[in-house]
Amino acid sequence: MLNRLFATGLVMAVLAMPLAAFAQRGNPTHIPNHPRVNQVNQRLQNQHQRIIQGDKSGQLSGREQRQLHRQYWNIKHEERRMRSADNGHLTKQDQRILNRQESRRSREIYRYKHN
Repeated sequence: MLNRLFATGLVMAVLAMPLAAFAQRGNPTHIPNHPRVNQVNQRLQNQHQRIIQGDKSGQLSGREQRQLHRQYWNIKHEERRMRSADNGHLTKQDQRILNRQESRRSREIYRYKHN
């Protein structure tokens, strides 16, 4: 009986170890101060501020804001997917793809605000 309890406890401890290690690491796709991630996210933040400014000034309609916010979330989702595929990092190719999407979005924000 005692051996069975000991064996059960040992198995439970071994199974719990990977869970504890994962909990300590937290989100595996979040690596603070990763230069490519920071660059992509800074561009998104700047664009978000431009949308807010366009809302306050009346340069953007509600429909335009919704469309731009939808694009924002699509880019964020794509970034998270790319990072999860590479252990929290963005490859140079990933960064190029996201920058292209952000550049298109930036031109769209400009066109909406200045038409």
